[in-house]
Amino acid sequence: TVVGLSLEEYGFDSLPFDGILGLAFPAMGIEDTIPIFDNLWSHGAFSEPVFAFYLNTNKPEGSVVMFGGVDHRYYKGELNWIPVSQTSHWQISMNNISMNGTV
Repeated sequence: TVVGLSLEEYGFDSLPFDGILGLAFPAMGIEDTIPIFDNLWSHGAFSEPVFAFYLNTNKPEGSVVMFGGVDHRYYKGELNWIPVSQTSHWQISMNNISMNGTV
């Protein structure tokens, strides 16, 4: 019987990675580890190799991470797909960016 349990939580700030969700490319993995997304995809966990984020500050709904596709309830209009410029990093090439008609 466990009567009491005391845990000390260590932060991630001293570890050699940037992120803990497992969405990096395999080339960026620590010591040849397979990121969780790639592992799930290779085992047929979802039909498309796609993940998406819906970021929302409203509560209680909160934000959503989607694996295997996108949920069309979370956006209006069309999605634009842009290829990464390196297959080892989440990096895209662009000439400019604008928002609401302002560059």
